[in-house]
Amino acid sequence: MTWSLRRTEYQSVAVAVNNADRVVWITGFVRPGKEIPFSRVGDLSIAQVTDSSAIWNLATPGGNYQLTARGHSGKARVISLIAFPASANPR
Repeated sequence: MTWSLRRTEYQSVAVAVNNADRVVWITGFVRPGKEIPFSRVGDLSIAQVTDSSAIWNLATPGGNYQLTARGHSGKARVISLIAFPASANPR
């Protein structure tokens, strides 16, 4: 599913669900000129960071997640969150 958005820093959002209607990933596309600093997305001290991406691998009791911010010069144009089953390791 994809939505085009108005009046937000995001231009569009795409979502995928599994057979149980559980969200398995969501991706937001930031409007040009509204890029979001990686540090606003998450704590950079626990991320794998380059000039063009920041990746957080997060384990919770309910499942594991990978949060990714991609862009240029430490600012995100695309932000994605992927959900993994609790038994999966996203690394």
